[in-house]
Amino acid sequence: MKGPLRLRVSLAIVLLAAAFCGAGSETSAGKSEPASRGWCAFLDALGRPIQQAEVSIFRLNEEYDKVLVCRMTTDDEGMLSDPQAGTSRSRCFFVVSHSGYGTAIAKMAPYEGVDRSPYSYVPVVARDSRDYAQCARGVIRDSDGNPVVGARITGRGVTAPGGIWIYGLVGSYTVLSDSDGRFALYVPLQTTLGTFKVPAHSEYLVIIEPPGESGLAFWSGEISNDQPCTIVLEKADHFRTFTFEDANGAITDPAMLRMIWLRLRVPHYSRWQIGYPDFKHGLTLPPATVEALMYRLEPSYAGRLYEFDPVEITDDGPGRVVFKAKEKPPVKTIMYTGRVVDAATDMPMAAAFVAYADFSEGDVSGLTTSHWKNLHTLDQEPSLDDPGLKPFLRLLSSSCVVRTDRNGEFRFSVPNTLKREFILAVEQGFLSIPVYVRGKTEYAPDPNNIVKLPVIRMYPAATVRLTPVTAEPAVRIRVTWELPDDADVVWFGDFAQAYRSTRQFHASNFLQSNKPGSIHIPVHINARLRFQVVPSLSWDRRFWLPLVTEPIEVRQGQRADLGRIEFKSPKAVYVQVINSAGKPVAGAAVRHKDVSQRPHSRYDQLCITDEEGIAEFQVA
Repeated sequence: MKGPLRLRVSLAIVLLAAAFCGAGSETSAGKSEPASRGWCAFLDALGRPIQQAEVSIFRLNEEYDKVLVCRMTTDDEGMLSDPQAGTSRSRCFFVVSHSGYGTAIAKMAPYEGVDRSPYSYVPVVARDSRDYAQCARGVIRDSDGNPVVGARITGRGVTAPGGIWIYGLVGSYTVLSDSDGRFALYVPLQTTLGTFKVPAHSEYLVIIEPPGESGLAFWSGEISNDQPCTIVLEKADHFRTFTFEDANGAITDPAMLRMIWLRLRVPHYSRWQIGYPDFKHGLTLPPATVEALMYRLEPSYAGRLYEFDPVEITDDGPGRVVFKAKEKPPVKTIMYTGRVVDAATDMPMAAAFVAYADFSEGDVSGLTTSHWKNLHTLDQEPSLDDPGLKPFLRLLSSSCVVRTDRNGEFRFSVPNTLKREFILAVEQGFLSIPVYVRGKTEYAPDPNNIVKLPVIRMYPAATVRLTPVTAEPAVRIRVTWELPDDADVVWFGDFAQAYRSTRQFHASNFLQSNKPGSIHIPVHINARLRFQVVPSLSWDRRFWLPLVTEPIEVRQGQRADLGRIEFKSPKAVYVQVINSAGKPVAGAAVRHKDVSQRPHSRYDQLCITDEEGIAEFQVA
């Protein structure tokens, strides 16, 4: 048994546990940390180094064809040295082969803070380990009984006993069938406290892609890990090539084509997407509805560049599939107009800044007195290239910034293709609540393409500086205000209603752990600050109880310093699940829920019980 702090949970409590009463997995395995030397470490699905594996390193050339960089062998810590000086891991992909594991396509681990982790999780486990029994495994054959070599078996996660879906660590994972058609897939599951083991009696949702030249059909469905399976791929005359056309004819520029993804709707898989490098030379596709999506990336914004009409692929359809771009609607200029007032006096705010912006990691409370001195010298419609505006734009991702006139009024025009999240008024010593305009029907343009915004009220504010301190790196701190029920200021009612409807202030209410930061706080109302640690990775199952300050009394324009706000490290809490006979239940899915401030919040922080029926949580 583990640890001093335990809870025992009966299976009758169905909100916490859903399980199948059968044999389960071993105790969760902790990740074996490779040494810091080396270029990249290759770990199996449970975080253990894969020793003496052959790694083929590929990259994409200018034509987006896969090019072999080199082949290398991992050392006893699963590590590779840098194959070529300056080679970027993020621009490579890897095929990892080992006779004791199989062959798989490896992915880099997710970001940890600002640096990409030098680990690559491979969706395999050793064939001679107990964990191998929890793989989706079997043989792939064609209708004549011949093994299918080099088929891609892709899974995103598993359905655990009781119907609980558990996502893979980073999207989907792929293994390849060997010369006998054999495969074994073990999807790394979401956690940071070691790696979840896949429970017994789980089902993997997979897609099997045969080699392009095989003339075999795709297969999709669920594979149980109870026993090995045999998958038969039927013959199919479904090889297709793809052409994409806009008003000027066929799109041939590789830089544009590489932004296209094909999305298929096939049985069991609601959305299966294929990137350009995998379909540029053609594919054998089953009958399906296929959509082509093209995206472009801009700072803090992803927008669709083209929309193509979907195509229905049938057995007797043409071998060349043509996607035609939908006619683009005409670009229109939208004018936003509004007025900014001082909430305390109801007088117009002259020369205040108004930004058409998106969320960012900065906050305008970070502007210094020197910054404001330069900002106040800018024109009514400053250029985004003006040096005086640069500190503002570093903290707030804006595509348009104007200043109000002497009546507090403003107007600006943007093309209807430029869509941002909100409009925010900014001025030294004040704060305002963002006006969210994107997708809001109440802010749709009128017949003259004009949007009249409600009056934006600015509230007196101070700046609070602090340093949130955690033992764990790369976590964010969400900061919210806790407002009193009432306050002796005329603007409190309007402010409280506006804030409680959005729970946002300025562009960001997150601070980075172990780094100095600042936020705005309204004055004269004795608000408290509430700090909640939010792990940077969505599948991190550690939980910190929030910290709440005493009421803060500050003056308008004041810069107060709260110093260090220290958070305790999470400690282990163990929950044991037993059946009606008092026996531990392995493979139960257990969820934790924070009811300290959110009694109606959803369950999160999924854990799976081990052989002793124990699930581990981390709570501070």
